Amino acid sequence: MGCKGGAIVYSFQYVRDKGVLTEKEYPYVGYRHQCLQEGGFKIKGYAELPKGDVAVLAEALHIQPISVSIDATNWSLYSGGIFSNCEKNLNSAVLLVAYDDSCWTIKNSWGITWGEKGYMRLARGDTCGIAQWASYSLPL
Repeated sequence: MGCKGGAIVYSFQYVRDKGVLTEKEYPYVGYRHQCLQEGGFKIKGYAELPKGDVAVLAEALHIQPISVSIDATNWSLYSGGIFSNCEKNLNSAVLLVAYDDSCWTIKNSWGITWGEKGYMRLARGDTCGIAQWASYSLPL
């Protein structure tokens, strides 16, 4: 859906087919405005991970960050710590960037004043549905 949201895989399809600009060419500003539609950066495609498999999710994270759909219903007041107060009603997308024995670390797009400077720690497991719909891009 271009700059109007939508599923992660649709975003990957868009970048594969039309390309996007780099962050330097088109910096993220955190509010809605007219979208620049196409650019020179493209991907070969994308891969989806098996639904609900947290072991495969962790393994894939050793290669690159992973795009995940999650339930962010209760996230607005998060300010720190390991979070687990959620269901699996997928309604938002974030970038999974790290993990350890106790938690996943995600980067959100809500700005650095939210959470832990724009990041959040989720309890390990399929917390907030993090392993329900995960995918990553395949470079050219």
